[in-house]
Amino acid sequence: MAQVKRKVLIPVDGSEDSQGAFDFYIDNLMKKDDEVEILHIQHTPHLSVLSLHDPMNIPVEEWSHKLKDEVKKSQALIAHYEMLCEQKHLAKKSLLGSGKPGEAICEKAKECGADMIVMGSRGQNAVRRTFVGSVSDYVLHHAHIPITIVPRK
Repeated sequence: MAQVKRKVLIPVDGSEDSQGAFDFYIDNLMKKDDEVEILHIQHTPHLSVLSLHDPMNIPVEEWSHKLKDEVKKSQALIAHYEMLCEQKHLAKKSLLGSGKPGEAICEKAKECGADMIVMGSRGQNAVRRTFVGSVSDYVLHHAHIPITIVPRK
């Protein structure tokens, strides 16, 4: 009987936590037939505050430059993880999303048919976590597949 490939979704954001989660996957969970889905939720820059004195002067050019910078950062981040997958001879796909990270991760996991999610914890302090919550906490409570949350070392 042929073994079905396992799809592992690994959200990355350029932090040490997401790199740690990727490394944990490689060192402890990786199977040679896995397909790794590298997901980055791109930050969309906000428009600067509009002037009340000149409400028609929308800083579109400034926003466009910020957006291009974010796209370049996303491409570099994805390329980094693609290279790491290639070094381990892992099948990989790169996914880009936008929106609220927790919601986007759960949505992409469902869309791509992921079998599990491996992600870092943000290591937020107790006060911030209480009032804001965390992406990993959201995913833990809303994804319907196994999740490995890797704590900060």
